[in-house]
Formats: sequence, C-alpha cells, structure tokens
Amino acid sequence: MSSKFPPVHVVLTGVCGTGKTGVAEYLSRVTGMPVVSADDFHPATNRRKLATGQDLCSADFTPVLHRMRDWIADRALSGTSAIVTCPPLSRENRDLLREAESLSELSGEDATRLLVIELSAPRDVLVERLANRPDHIVPASVLDSQLASVEPLDDDEFGAVVDASGHPEDVADTVLDTVARLRTAGAVAVGRASLADRRAEQSRHAVEQ
Repeated sequence: MSSKFPPVHVVLTGVCGTGKTGVAEYLSRVTGMPVVSADDFHPATNRRKLATGQDLCSADFTPVLHRMRDWIADRALSGTSAIVTCPPLSRENRDLLREAESLSELSGEDATRLLVIELSAPRDVLVERLANRPDHIVPASVLDSQLASVEPLDDDEFGAVVDASGHPEDVADTVLDTVARLRTAGAVAVGRASLADRRAEQSRHAVEQ
C-alpha cells in the first residue's frame, strides 16, 4: 500500500466458505498489513455461546463492534493500516465501524478510510468448500442463514463486491487491485473537494474586500 495515502482498513466480509481467512493471510503477506478477526474481539461469554451453537443477539454483538471500531481508530492514530475479517454486516453495523473515521480525525491527522470488501460466491461453490473443510463441517442451514442475512453494499458506501469463486491468491489479487482503485478514486475525490473549498473561500474573501 502506497505511503502517499492515509491509513486504510480493509474490512473483508462474507458468509462462511468465501475464504476470508485465506484471502486476508495472502494480503497480509503481500502488503505487510496485520490481520485481525472479529472473533478476536468477542468476550468469553460470547465464545461460550458460540461453542454451544447459540446465536448471538444484538446485545452480544454491538459491544464487539464498538471494540473493533476503537481498535481501528487506534491503529489510524498510529498511522498504520490493517485487514479485518468478519461475517456479513448490516448497513447499521458497517456505519458503526465507520465511526472510526471520525474518531481518527480528532488527532488532526488525515482520517483513516474504512473500505468494505464483500466476498461473494455462488451457493454451490460455498457448499462444496464447506463440505471439504478439514477442521469442521458447517451445516447448510448455517450457510443459508448467513446468506439470508446479507445486506448488500449501498451505492454511497466506500467498498465493493469481489467474486470469491477462485483460488484465494487470485481473489486476494483482485481485492488488492480493487483497494488500490478505490483509494485512488477516493484521493481524487478528496482533492477535488479541497480545491472547491479553497475556491469558495477565495470567493468569500473577494466579496468581503
């Protein structure tokens, strides 16, 4: 990731079987950005629920999002970027994480950008992958529940959907290209906005004179 950009946090979301972990690990090797999982922010009570197959309610998950948001803001204050993997997030949850952008602005430095990459693949591909997992078998009912919970990115969100059907390294390369493209577009947009602000200020000054 080029140093000419302010810190960026790539949030990789996707249902089980989209290969978030493998893609994130490859991205980390290529960019040097550390990887953290949403699972790392769960308290022991949540872990016990998940271990026994219980679903987490909003009251369980919201504090986790707050910890993730604060962690992202802390990394931004130190001038570092990171990759965060997590299950599908609602628009409300994504906006909560984006509060890290405002928190980082308090430092007076360039704000971090939260870039959401949604990994997606056909259901049959996901089912085949889950069936071949050596660690544990994920029931199709769990996959279908996650697929039903997906809230697609809106047009006004900083992010993109990436096809995760291929090999993790190929998917990661696509993610990397997408991040670079979005960051460049974002920098250009910010530059244009700054120029417009300066022209507006000059016009106001001319009127006052």
